[in-house]
Amino acid sequence: MPESHTNDELSRAHAALAALGCDAALLSSLANVTYVSGYEVPIPIGAGAEFAYGVPLALCGRAVPAGCLIVPDGGAAAAREQSRLADLLAFDTFDGFSAKDSHASFIARIGEALRQAGLGHGAAVLAVEFRSLPHVVSALLAAEFPNIKLVDAGPALQQARMVKTDREIELLRRAVRIGDIGHHALAELVRDAGRDEFAIWAELTSRMYRAAGHEIPVVGELVTGPRTCVVAYPSRATRRSWISASASTATGRIAATRTSSAAWRRAPSRRATRAHRRRHVRRQWTRCAPATGHPTPGTPPRPHSSAMA
Repeated sequence: MPESHTNDELSRAHAALAALGCDAALLSSLANVTYVSGYEVPIPIGAGAEFAYGVPLALCGRAVPAGCLIVPDGGAAAAREQSRLADLLAFDTFDGFSAKDSHASFIARIGEALRQAGLGHGAAVLAVEFRSLPHVVSALLAAEFPNIKLVDAGPALQQARMVKTDREIELLRRAVRIGDIGHHALAELVRDAGRDEFAIWAELTSRMYRAAGHEIPVVGELVTGPRTCVVAYPSRATRRSWISASASTATGRIAATRTSSAAWRRAPSRRATRAHRRRHVRRQWTRCAPATGHPTPGTPPRPHSSAMA
């Protein structure tokens, strides 16, 4: 767990929940769990997400002021390093040497956290995210915590997050700096035609990773060539490339998104190439004219009719 620092984001969340009249909140979305805990919740992809029955959750509010983070055991080490909440509970996912029941473990850890917060006795108001709360958690609350009244935490948390803390502002600045590297790389790489989208995307993301010091989530779309005419923006096809990318920094999942375009140099057409060749031939004839005594420098000699016979 990081060194002790004021968790301004958690304080803002507590104030919003108190105004809502909540005793506690059980948060389930990637954005809000990251917001109150400081733990960079991984994007759910790969074996770790498939073996974990549930998603990371954060319990906070008046009943549990120091907060509790519930995570899959595969992410427990990173969560302990990053989380700014006081408690951490890990549920089972997968073990290559013994059978694990991730479903039962997930449910058990949630019940344990709620009871430790004193929500198992008497009436209480619990804020949850209607948009992202897993159904299995709703079923648990209905079966084992019937006296808990559920309200939607989404609008309150959204309001709390509208005003950024000093920590968030610094993370946003860092994300913007890293994003700028990608956009500047695009402007550099498309100066000459011929590169495809895969090569451009690989190079600009590589530069962003180096700037961050490690691989970071970068999402978006790079569009070049004729495909620019079928994108919602811009409105017309041009010899341009377009990129809309969002880069997230570590420890806070702060994303900065920007869209930019760049034009590349027009590749020489066949017509332009022929004109260039004609100019080259004329220059060569001009150099040869004094030696040949040709009366019209700069143009090839016209053959005599007798020579054509």
